[in-house]
Amino acid sequence: MEAKNKTSVKYGKSELMKSKRFLQDRDILNALLNDEDEYSVEEADDILKKWKKGKVN
Repeated sequence: MEAKNKTSVKYGKSELMKSKRFLQDRDILNALLNDEDEYSVEEADDILKKWKKGKVN
């Protein structure tokens, strides 16, 4: 059985913000993600989780 390379599909910021998955966090994504970069769903989730775990001064 041949191993397949799994490459994550990457999306632009606007595509991720339109998704139902990120409906609750749309404003946060808008602030955290770069317009020019592309992110996998997992990367966007990780960015949100790190931001939500941040310190409150």
